[in-house]
Amino acid sequence: LPLPSGNLEGMVTLTATFCFACETDPHDPSNYTRGGLDVTFRPHAQKFDEDAVHPRSSSFFRRTDYDTEKELRIDAHKWETTLHRRRRFQPKTLKDPVFDVHYQVRESGKPTAGDKIRYALVITLRAPKTKNLYDKIVQRYQTQLEPMQPIIEVPVRLQDS
Repeated sequence: LPLPSGNLEGMVTLTATFCFACETDPHDPSNYTRGGLDVTFRPHAQKFDEDAVHPRSSSFFRRTDYDTEKELRIDAHKWETTLHRRRRFQPKTLKDPVFDVHYQVRESGKPTAGDKIRYALVITLRAPKTKNLYDKIVQRYQTQLEPMQPIIEVPVRLQDS
């Protein structure tokens, strides 16, 4: 996730939205979508549990890291094609954060193999007390990020009152 070099000031609000398309199973209403994302959030690149290979994870779309399948279906919307959540952080708890994304495929509710999918991830980062946040992020990731340019122009109509 794009964070500027150096320190952030004040509370940081991170909003993340994942969207993807997957096949559906109209013959199995309780398992309608055939795919879901299992997303693991790793907020700090330098904090590890003992003997861990990857940095410590933290719940973002889940309530805890140990949710049951039932809780994941209800609260984390595991099998939904859009995931959206907003969380607030102390700046010291974020250091080169990442989302690990795993696509899980099922048929008739049972795990199966599937093709790779395309997905979109939209991130909004707010740190109101950090000056020039956008410019700092663009500077750090100048070879990796580029501003989105609209492909079509949408006319805006104004009505006289």
